[in-house]
Amino acid sequence: MTLQYLKVLITGGTSGLGLELVREFLKAGSQVFITGLDQKMVDNTLASFGDHPNLQGFVTNINDLQALSELKNNVGDLDILINNAGVYTVGLLENTNPLDVQKVIQTNLIGTIFVTQTFLPDLKAKNNGIIANILSIRSSEPAAESSIYVASKFGLRGFFESIKLELAKTAVKIINFYPSGIKTNLFQNAGVVDKDMANLMEASDVAQVVIDTIQKSDKTLIDHIVIQKPKKVMNSP
Repeated sequence: MTLQYLKVLITGGTSGLGLELVREFLKAGSQVFITGLDQKMVDNTLASFGDHPNLQGFVTNINDLQALSELKNNVGDLDILINNAGVYTVGLLENTNPLDVQKVIQTNLIGTIFVTQTFLPDLKAKNNGIIANILSIRSSEPAAESSIYVASKFGLRGFFESIKLELAKTAVKIINFYPSGIKTNLFQNAGVVDKDMANLMEASDVAQVVIDTIQKSDKTLIDHIVIQKPKKVMNSP
């Protein structure tokens, strides 16, 4: 697939993996739209690319259906939707603030469902396009003290696997990515200040896998991509 001139929406495109995806799509010649919750971060992102003519940003709460309707009106007809926005929480269930439970489920699961629900009808109507989802290795591998985050990601996996069945007779593709830990501000934003980032993947490397997969999707569709850092192999004595 040639990405030049294609219209791409990346949720959570102001930092981390989302920002690296913006960089790659712009290099490929795509027209890129991003969402962010904070006007300053959106403005800073646009400025960091020199107010690139192919990049537009919108302050959008993906849990707000009215805001998503306005976003759709501003963006118009999409070719590729990248569901990337997400938040994190960690801790024993009994110590987890109910507000954090609501925030994670609302953002990661419900918000992503709302975004997909907003843009899917147009993709189906033109019978073309890609919905690429940045899920997590936690969509299939549980982890202690991460029950709420895992629940949100398991839910997304079930949701998109079901949507695949609904799209089976169309040319709209669903591609799910399951990365392990990435060096982003996801953990810091959740208040995890002592996270060891040494063995985590670079966001730019993960972004390259996403881009390469999408570019090859018209020839070979791989819709379940686990992305992990290679394990070190000990040399024999």
